Amino acid sequence: GNCNATATITCNASGNPQPTFTWTFTSAAGQQPLERRAQQTIPLGAHRYRSVLRLDNVLLSDEGIYQCNVDNGLGEDQEDFTLSLNCPHPPNVVAVGGCFNVTLSIWKPMPTGGLPIRNYSIMFNDNMEFANASSSPVEHHMINNLTAPTLYNFSVRAFNDVAGSSAIVISARTKGIPGQVVFSPSTLGDITRSAKCNEVQFPLPGTSLAVDYLVTHFPTGESDKDEFVPVGNLVSLKNLTAAQDYTIKIKAENVCGSNTPTIFTVETPECPSSSTPPVWIWIVIVIVAVAVIVLVVVVCVYKRKQRLKNNTRSKKTRE
Repeated sequence: GNCNATATITCNASGNPQPTFTWTFTSAAGQQPLERRAQQTIPLGAHRYRSVLRLDNVLLSDEGIYQCNVDNGLGEDQEDFTLSLNCPHPPNVVAVGGCFNVTLSIWKPMPTGGLPIRNYSIMFNDNMEFANASSSPVEHHMINNLTAPTLYNFSVRAFNDVAGSSAIVISARTKGIPGQVVFSPSTLGDITRSAKCNEVQFPLPGTSLAVDYLVTHFPTGESDKDEFVPVGNLVSLKNLTAAQDYTIKIKAENVCGSNTPTIFTVETPECPSSSTPPVWIWIVIVIVAVAVIVLVVVVCVYKRKQRLKNNTRSKKTRE
């Protein structure tokens, strides 16, 4: 049968008294309730009867075995009817976002509705594209000229010569070139206030993309430098000159390319003067102090010896 059409199944029986018809439905998932089905019993004469089961707008979920059960109290019988549709099952799809594009890998559905798969329809943002099916079990279809970074929803259906499958929806996000690094005025003020006389350090804003940051810097007024060096999420510019304006350029890049550099200036402050004498001065002071103490001790010892010597001479003279 055709998908989305009306299917009818007829079951004939004879008996006296008149038999009663009941229907059961078993799909691949097991026995199911007979919803959306209309049943009618028609007398054919000479104790012959027909039960008609009508299924409107049949779907793949209606495929299976329909069993007709007949019972008139004196006996019973049953007959099985298999409903197969010629519409294919939905394909399996994997979507991978790239730089301004998305690649869809579409696996051929099984079953195919008894007919070869001819193509696949792909809908997204009110756009429609088609991918032809080959003998390969999987087709790779790239959708280009997309906006980045953006999340896209793709609705994919498989078609044979007669009908199409229900849609499977899958999402993928394009990568694209990362946006420009943005600092708020308050952040730039914090960078300037935290600058040291020989170092500027600041964190970079986070991003949901996988990016690498590159930085270059040079004294403002000198020739521009495009010698960018990679950094992590924390920029640390060292060995700078005090009281100097520096131009800093930052850009982010990924596999898709790099953005326009962000440019701003930072002035390093004067290095604070130190009132503490250098170490070598303290060493000289200690040496001089020790020398003075030693000299005082030597002089005292010398004078004492002289007094003793003079006292000894005085005693000898009186004798």
